[in-house]
Amino acid sequence: MATTGTPATSRKRKSALPKLIEKYYADLKDLAHQNVLYEMGTRLVGQVIRVSLETMKIVKSLPAEYTGKESG
Repeated sequence: MATTGTPATSRKRKSALPKLIEKYYADLKDLAHQNVLYEMGTRLVGQVIRVSLETMKIVKSLPAEYTGKESG
């Protein structure tokens, strides 16, 4: 008759499963946090670019006397 393992081994495997599940969910939470940080960074870069382009449009529309450049 074959044995599947000692009772101590069986208990060890059962107690390892909750730890494994806990680590899995902790990793998912960390991944979600990283994704949020990535999205925030991407959004910030987009906002900086948009403000820079709008500023350039405003400066180009100013009369030459306000931009420090001579017309011509």
